[in-house]
Amino acid sequence: MNRSPKHLVDRIEGAKKYLIKQKAEFAAKARNRYFRGLIAGDVKSGKTQALETLPRPLLIHNFDPDGLSGMSDLWNDPESGIIVREFVGDTVWDPHVYMDWKDEMDFLLDNNIFEAIASFAMDSVTGFASTVMNYIVHGATGTRIHGVQPSQNDYQVQQLFTLSNASRLIMIPCHIVGTAHIKETELHVKIRNAQKEIVGEEVKMHRDLNFSPSIKASVMPLFSEIYTTDVRVATKGGNMVVDRDGNPLQIFRWNTTKHDNISAAGSRTAGRNRKTGERDKDLPQYVPQNFRKVFERLGLSYEDKDTSFLNPKPQNTKAKKKE
Repeated sequence: MNRSPKHLVDRIEGAKKYLIKQKAEFAAKARNRYFRGLIAGDVKSGKTQALETLPRPLLIHNFDPDGLSGMSDLWNDPESGIIVREFVGDTVWDPHVYMDWKDEMDFLLDNNIFEAIASFAMDSVTGFASTVMNYIVHGATGTRIHGVQPSQNDYQVQQLFTLSNASRLIMIPCHIVGTAHIKETELHVKIRNAQKEIVGEEVKMHRDLNFSPSIKASVMPLFSEIYTTDVRVATKGGNMVVDRDGNPLQIFRWNTTKHDNISAAGSRTAGRNRKTGERDKDLPQYVPQNFRKVFERLGLSYEDKDTSFLNPKPQNTKAKKKE
């Protein structure tokens, strides 16, 4: 090995150039960081409606049969920059949706379509997981309860399918948002006295993401932001506020912190300072359901990309008059 002073200097200079290049590349990527988030909540809590606040062009893959019932007229506007693709109508006897979606994603990724997209949403990830399970059970061997009840092994395969697709999607160059449903389960808790004797029983409601434990453990960590919906009735001076039709005025918010039993809920982007305990980013616990405003708080891009190609102006096909 050459250990001459000149050779060592050259190697050190080479190392410096390499590190400077890597730092510049990382800084460039940091400027183009994208949102990787999951919005979880009950039915009619604003999950689907809030998607229209995402930067555009916005591509939405809908997996819920009634998912588009929460859409506004804006989604039908050809100039809105919102594109919706439906992947519904799936059953365990005819599980075509998963392969239809996979073919679509292969086309989008192979042709770099996401380079022109500002935001991509899956509504809902819960519905997507169901289509994956239909595909797995339909092609599985062995007996199933009632012919279609998934086995424990089916859930493990579902986890691998979902994780594989999520790992692929998480690298696309745009904002990614998934919606998810909340599952509420009754828990019967024993009541004990000071002597540890059982003296009664109480029922508690356990709320968590409607996913299998394996998916919650492996797929959810891929999302840096997991918010839960929070819907409250507006009040003023202790009195309920009503709208112009006399109905209670509802306030739709997201809870951006960990709470209750929701797995991994909270924000990693707005992490807490280890010394002060305060959040590094200006992100309150409750924020309005508006993605652009949240992106601005997190230091992410919240502006649209070019959407003119979605509504091209008609060309003048009239023949020119001869002079």
